[in-house]
Amino acid sequence: MDGGGWQVQALGHRLSCANLQGGLASGGTLHIVLSGPSIAAIGQPAQLARHPTVVVNGSFQILRDAGCRADLYVVSDVGFVRRQWSRFVAGVQASRALAVDHRVLLEVLRRDPGVLEGTALRLFDNLLRPYGRPSCRWVRAMPPGVFGEGRTGVFSADAVFGYHPSCTVAYLALQIAATQRPARIVLFGLDLGGGGARYYPEARAEQSMLQQDLHGCILPHLALAARALATMGIEVRNATPDSALPESVIARLSPHDYLQGLHQADPGPSA
Repeated sequence: MDGGGWQVQALGHRLSCANLQGGLASGGTLHIVLSGPSIAAIGQPAQLARHPTVVVNGSFQILRDAGCRADLYVVSDVGFVRRQWSRFVAGVQASRALAVDHRVLLEVLRRDPGVLEGTALRLFDNLLRPYGRPSCRWVRAMPPGVFGEGRTGVFSADAVFGYHPSCTVAYLALQIAATQRPARIVLFGLDLGGGGARYYPEARAEQSMLQQDLHGCILPHLALAARALATMGIEVRNATPDSALPESVIARLSPHDYLQGLHQADPGPSA
């Protein structure tokens, strides 16, 4: 690894993988589009692409169906790749860059390395399964840009150090977003509701532990994320109606009003 990323040799392939440190929305607004069912109600999905956009797992579909590409597709669940391969491939094709950890990268290389052709590849270290180092040693020396104490509560905005996955990809996405050093982050689809429903159709629904993990893991970690982002001077808003995340943790926006405001400010060539 060097300061800009990794040179990876795996399964007979040699890859150059940049890290995720900055460059996507520095000083601006960044959208994170998650997979909660509420995003199906967004009436102006193309407006999501008015600012750089991070998508996860199957949430790329709302942008693709609106004729837009996501800027960064984040996948950290190797099980998602194994069970939803065709959806994963569609997400790669519908995005400008792909961000994965080493376990997901190895799974892709085993299945079809050609999927990565023409895609900017970003690699990150999963702090619960760090590559080439013990899974607990990193807690002893956390650099600036890493918040929290101990391995059960860490929010990292340092791409070289790595990211804590928590129990929801939303937490990972927030860390990656913070690494870009935006002025503002807006979250969509952070429902955190019962049953783990997703907005996109699934022939066989992915298992969700959301309800079991919500109070013991997810909500405390998102509260840590909010404190860390405030310390960094990054504004964060939750544009998810009826989210299980209290407004006292992250303030709410109406997705309709917010996206309509973007359209009115910059209606684009079709207006």
